[in-house]
Amino acid sequence: MKKINNYILEKFKISKDITNKESNPDDPTTWQVGDILVTSGGYNMILVDFFEIVSKTAKSFKLKKLKNKTISGNGWQGECVPDEGHYDTREGEITCRINKYGSIRIGGHYGHTAYLWDGKPQHYDHMD
Repeated sequence: MKKINNYILEKFKISKDITNKESNPDDPTTWQVGDILVTSGGYNMILVDFFEIVSKTAKSFKLKKLKNKTISGNGWQGECVPDEGHYDTREGEITCRINKYGSIRIGGHYGHTAYLWDGKPQHYDHMD
């Protein structure tokens, strides 16, 4: 199998390091302390949560949940961004590990995959 892989790499001039970590914001190994993560999900609503990385190791992160700031909409539906520096005091620090798929899931009642926030407002919908 190793010979076949090497043949394919040489034949098609493919680099062994296919992923460029600098250009892959969904690769948790490139995330840094202070970065903001976002999760979104829900069955019949779109619930958005933001988290700030407060510490990290090679395989895990400690996160603090940030409050949301509504920038458009009526409170039930609209767009929100993280209210940076304002933490949800009902939540303590959350520890997450990088899983075998190369992503992290926020555990507990969140249960969603976290992504590096791209700085754009996130759509939410609390209408049930």
